[in-house]
Amino acid sequence: MWLEGGDATANTFNSFLSSNRSAIETWVSSGGRLILNAAPNEGGNINYGFGGITLNFSPPTYSSASSDVHAVDSTNPVFNGPNGATGTSFSGNSFSHAYVTGGGLASIIDDDQNRSVLGNVTYGGGLVLAGGMTTDNFHYPSPGAQNLSSNILNYADTQAVVPEPCSVALLAAGLVGTGVAAYRRRKSAGPPDSRADRSPIRSPRIGIRSAVRQAAAHRRIGVSAVGPPP
Repeated sequence: MWLEGGDATANTFNSFLSSNRSAIETWVSSGGRLILNAAPNEGGNINYGFGGITLNFSPPTYSSASSDVHAVDSTNPVFNGPNGATGTSFSGNSFSHAYVTGGGLASIIDDDQNRSVLGNVTYGGGLVLAGGMTTDNFHYPSPGAQNLSSNILNYADTQAVVPEPCSVALLAAGLVGTGVAAYRRRKSAGPPDSRADRSPIRSPRIGIRSAVRQAAAHRRIGVSAVGPPP
């Protein structure tokens, strides 16, 4: 999912994130893939959430903006993805209006002041990409800059996610807790009652003995069985 809120929609975007942050974070933590990006022309900093990611925007001077950016790691898939080669240096008017910080972000693209204009971080079982870039019609050279946008989308969709250590620990604790609870339930119930397991049906041996006793009693008192003549 790509959530974009730049230009004159930045204030609306900020309000949307504030109202829905918890639901968005839960969705990503459950395995969602999310790109958050905005190149504001209004407002100020935006709280992206996810452990303190901030979009830094400085009006009216636009000191947070950049025209020239470069790859932090040229081997990253966004520069070598399935939609074509991109190169590793880009320019624009402007390439970005803001930069991102915090939340344990690993930068993918830095501006000429080494501020991250695109970074990513694992969140629970999902992935977040956060940026302050303008749309790619402002980016050069072409078609590398346009290929970059397509590769970013592919990266967000396909990049392997290793769950955070805390998420793995919580999962393990949950499994252990479930096992302990089941053991305690079995233990409190005690051993099965062997008497309750006995069949209410009398054994054939007991039935035979009873029939023999009844036949002997009939002979003693002269009672004969009713049946066809011999």
